[in-house]
Amino acid sequence: MQLTERSARPAAGAPTTVRVFSQPVLAIALGIAALGAALRLFHLDSAYDIFVDEVVYDRLGRSLSAGVIPTLQNGPFFLHPPGFFVLDALWQGVFPHSDDVWTLTYRARALNAVLGGLSVALAFLLVRRIGGLLAGVVAALLLVVEPFVLRQNGRVLLETATVFWLLLGLVLLVVLSDRYDGGLRGGAQKALVVGTGLTLGLAVYTKDIAVFFVVIPLALAAWRRWILNRSTLAAILGVAAVPYLLYLGTVAANGLFSTFFTQKFRGVLRLLGVEKSTGFNREGAPSLVDRLLDELAHFWTTYLLMALGLLAAVVLLRSTDRLRKLLGALGAATVGYLGYAFTFGTIEEHFAYYLVVPAALTTATAGAVLADRARDRRTGAVLLVGLGVVVAWNTAVYASVRGQEDNGYQHVDQWLAVNGGGAPVGVFTDTGVWTMEARGAELVTSLEQIGDDGIRYVLSIPAMTEQGYTSLPHDQVQELVSGGRVVFTFTGATNGEMQLVELPASAG
Repeated sequence: MQLTERSARPAAGAPTTVRVFSQPVLAIALGIAALGAALRLFHLDSAYDIFVDEVVYDRLGRSLSAGVIPTLQNGPFFLHPPGFFVLDALWQGVFPHSDDVWTLTYRARALNAVLGGLSVALAFLLVRRIGGLLAGVVAALLLVVEPFVLRQNGRVLLETATVFWLLLGLVLLVVLSDRYDGGLRGGAQKALVVGTGLTLGLAVYTKDIAVFFVVIPLALAAWRRWILNRSTLAAILGVAAVPYLLYLGTVAANGLFSTFFTQKFRGVLRLLGVEKSTGFNREGAPSLVDRLLDELAHFWTTYLLMALGLLAAVVLLRSTDRLRKLLGALGAATVGYLGYAFTFGTIEEHFAYYLVVPAALTTATAGAVLADRARDRRTGAVLLVGLGVVVAWNTAVYASVRGQEDNGYQHVDQWLAVNGGGAPVGVFTDTGVWTMEARGAELVTSLEQIGDDGIRYVLSIPAMTEQGYTSLPHDQVQELVSGGRVVFTFTGATNGEMQLVELPASAG
């Protein structure tokens, strides 16, 4: 286990050993990436029911592949930068053309599954260098079957790609730091500066809030002189701005900067909590605490990891090793952002991904530090037993999730394709509208709409109406479906029971 602390930069010209990843270590990382991707690809089409953003993001990628700025029906989309949409467009271009929403969504999920597997390998490499081989293995074990991480990697959301670029940038930063400490300069060093900056910039280019996780650790490193020198860190940050600046230039060249500013300004207001139109802090939203308690049995190891990650960040910030301080700063930045979002801003469930992954890195590294300081085999044994319990539980959860179907919307869509006869379908969620658009799905916002539009079927999801996630309140939905006939039922882990109800002729 590598636990030697380095409190000072080597003197200029002093003979040092440049630490690089050896072939055996890279081979282990490759194996971890393959295992992580395989576990994420297994039953990817049925492990988690579809979420509206998945269809939206893939459609944005398809619009970009057609040579236009990411666009939806109501115009250009600038709420998030297009980093993931570019990746998705390139990824979908490898496969035969399809217009089927399910095929396209599951292909995009496969992209995130691969990025998720690569992220586990990058976590191993990063922690292997900072905390030692055992710590790197622990980090990989914590992430490879972590339930919340798997769910994020199994959906078409932006967080997986954002963190992938962030981890890749940090690995390159560590390599750059080791070469700098070894007195190496020249073209290879400049190429590493550019590569590090671009990969960190791509994280921000994928989702804006990554700027906190890039700028804060690097700014602290420059201020406290942890790694490299200030001019090199400034160059990295300068290069990191390039992808976003090119994006802004493209927007301006197309005469869309005013639209961009309007959408982005609203996004900033949401980030700050001035506007609370989405998330658990909005008026009338379900309780986040209740949601966390509801998922306690499934995600208790995730909650434990997040709590340990906070303590681990403090331990690493107090270390004399400069790379550990950098990792601690990353953990502190993610805790700070999520803490603000939870208290004042817009907090959504998937934001926790930015906390869980860094928590695995800091927990594994700090655990190695504490085990070394204790110099007591019993302490190490207790930590390993705890790790074993967590990994065993997470593996059991993985087997449970992948062993049952949870693709209710797709089953409803398939039933309608065979039996619906093309009759209009009323739904109460945006997910229903986007996934069953080909079935004439309409978002029902009033009971009068049923008769006016001749809606024959409605899709009722009692758990969602009870929690306030639907376009009509629970009592109105119950009133509507009570006189109908249930023609299809599906029960899944995500949405509970889903009922397709045929309404009486008088209602339509």
